[in-house]
Amino acid sequence: FYLDQFLPVSLPRPEMDLDAVHVHSPGPIGLAGRIHATGDTPSLFSFHTPTAEYAKELGPARSGRVAAPLVSKYEEWFISGFDTVTSSTSAMPHEIEYTETPVGVDTKFFSPRETSSEVVIGYAGRVSEEKHLEWVMETAERTGYETKIVGEGRHRTELESQAPDNVEFSDFLPREELPKFLSSIDVYCIGSKSDTFCLASLEANLCGTPVLAPEVPPFTETIREEQGNLYRPGDIDDMEYKLDTAIKQSYSPRSQALRFSMERTIDQLEELYKSAA
Repeated sequence: FYLDQFLPVSLPRPEMDLDAVHVHSPGPIGLAGRIHATGDTPSLFSFHTPTAEYAKELGPARSGRVAAPLVSKYEEWFISGFDTVTSSTSAMPHEIEYTETPVGVDTKFFSPRETSSEVVIGYAGRVSEEKHLEWVMETAERTGYETKIVGEGRHRTELESQAPDNVEFSDFLPREELPKFLSSIDVYCIGSKSDTFCLASLEANLCGTPVLAPEVPPFTETIREEQGNLYRPGDIDDMEYKLDTAIKQSYSPRSQALRFSMERTIDQLEELYKSAA
């Protein structure tokens, strides 16, 4: 996953006159930034992905359990080298001081479009093990609702071969088509327990669509009552019940999701840059 973050890159040149270094990944690209940030240049790191949790989910179970603590130690060392650390929610796995600064969402681009007359549930994103789309598929099979899973990933072939007749897979959509898709579905369904923010859930909210997500961070912080329902992770009975409730209930998800606007995030980052200088 995120292979481009782990390709070798050249280090920043010493002659580069930077006001600040802001890093978003602990991979080689981020490592290059961290090395450059060891001098007098103010440095910031934004925590987005719990790499240790992903390590548990990817690969054979035994290798994942062995790799996760090592990845966690590296990640903690990496993050501790920055002057300022931000995280979108409280889903920071390390004892490191941070400023809560949510990733901003484009509230103008993601807005309601045409809706479907049929009941349709959907998902758009990577199709990988940690997304637990098998929960979505099992719930779809029980309820009979038409389900659209949009995305690609190494787990797709296996899931697609097991999909019931009412579940349809398709490739990633161009960005300009996402608002139309997110507006056309009745509920946006998520199975992931490893997200730190989940932009897609808020993009769906901004398009007027409620979200069904596991009752774990970050969703316990980002999804309020007017934005959708939370279910017990892995409990398909509870997921089915909460999905039916979400379809029948009336929500105002966009008004709540507006608090995560990109403009607000930019204002917060500007203040952090000024205080770090």
